[in-house]
Amino acid sequence: MKANKAKIIDLMCAKDLTQEQLAKGCGVRNCTITAILRGQREPTIKTINKIAVCLNCSPSEIVEV
Repeated sequence: MKANKAKIIDLMCAKDLTQEQLAKGCGVRNCTITAILRGQREPTIKTINKIAVCLNCSPSEIVEV
């Protein structure tokens, strides 16, 4: 599953969240969020769902189809 990095970053900015804050809210390591946003790692469905909950959006909003 490919993450829409730009959309995640836009939602983070709208909520004034840092990568570290997003990682803590999702219960994942900061390096995981960093790798996803750099395109070095594709998130699992579970991680996509966690990110969506933290960003208060639908998982479909933060994945590319």
